[in-house]
Amino acid sequence: MFGISAPEQLKKKLIRTARLTRMDNELAKYEKAFGKKCQKEDNTNMVLLWNNGLGLVKHERMLAEFSKSLLRVALKQVVVQEAAKEDQGLRIALQVIGAVIETADSRN
Repeated sequence: MFGISAPEQLKKKLIRTARLTRMDNELAKYEKAFGKKCQKEDNTNMVLLWNNGLGLVKHERMLAEFSKSLLRVALKQVVVQEAAKEDQGLRIALQVIGAVIETADSRN
């Protein structure tokens, strides 16, 4: 139409698509129009997984937040246990305060 022929890659893709979709009439038409035959493929695929040792940023942040929360709870428990050695009333008071703080903490 404009004196420009279709790119070779487009020709190959039209022929390949017609073969894969089993449109034999279109396959014959494109092979004749472009003067090319469809190349047979071996249908092998390769999947390459590459791990550079780093996790996704989202997962790394989640792990960091989980670690901080776990450390915070463990430290509170250590304080409560040490307080229990001195005074049972202080232990109960610290447990209540710790529970209130954890409930109010917007990170959890």
